[in-house]
Amino acid sequence: MPLSFLLIGIAWDQMERLVGPDRAPAITTQVKAALARGEEEFRQAGLNYRLINFGPEESMDRLEGVLREKKWDGVCV
Repeated sequence: MPLSFLLIGIAWDQMERLVGPDRAPAITTQVKAALARGEEEFRQAGLNYRLINFGPEESMDRLEGVLREKKWDGVCV
């Protein structure tokens, strides 16, 4: 069975709060492109990979549910 990795990222709607409204669209585009490249590299290496975005207003229930779905070999926040 291939190794499984979970990446937990900040919700996209929070980017503006982090970097400001002028920079948010460009930075979001760059981050999404980098994540897509990383996901492809994981898949090419035969690894399972999942990205979830999580916002500060969200309940921990969704995150706990994802963590319980299966045994994750690695989790990155």
